[in-house]
Amino acid sequence: MLQPQPQWYWYLNSEGQLSVCLKDELQFVTPYANKQLLNLPSKATGFNLEDHEIFIRIQEECAELLQSCSKGLQLQVLLNATAALRFHKPIAMKSWLFRIQPMASQTLPSGIQWISTQMEQAMVMVLEVSGSAATCMVLADNLALDNGKSLKQFELVRVSHDRLMSWQESQLEKKRA
Repeated sequence: MLQPQPQWYWYLNSEGQLSVCLKDELQFVTPYANKQLLNLPSKATGFNLEDHEIFIRIQEECAELLQSCSKGLQLQVLLNATAALRFHKPIAMKSWLFRIQPMASQTLPSGIQWISTQMEQAMVMVLEVSGSAATCMVLADNLALDNGKSLKQFELVRVSHDRLMSWQESQLEKKRA
């Protein structure tokens, strides 16, 4: 199991991207630009207790999916999720871009979920739930939207719960079919 290390720290790189220094020679650059972020570190800021808790919570909620990924991809998903929860600006609802799921979970969504457009279906990770909406991070390489646009891997989208279908429920449906 991957663990955050005491020497990790956040900083803005020269291109204005939020980054994490993992070791002297190993830097991780998030896909989040300065204009998408709040409460940015003005100088190198160590991974704090909140960062550690977010990292571990996401890792536990998504353990089943993450174990099938390489260590590098696991780290990328966990660091991007942690960065998004700690620093990303709130985003507006975009439910109209996605189909209502006939098998939407009756419980609050968490972990890995499916989301569908008229064109395709993709996995997302639920980062935060508030009221009837969930903020999700796209896990697919690219998610084509009906309006000709697309969401890239690790972009965030906020949708109502009825647009999400549990990853576990979709696995059960596949086994039944």
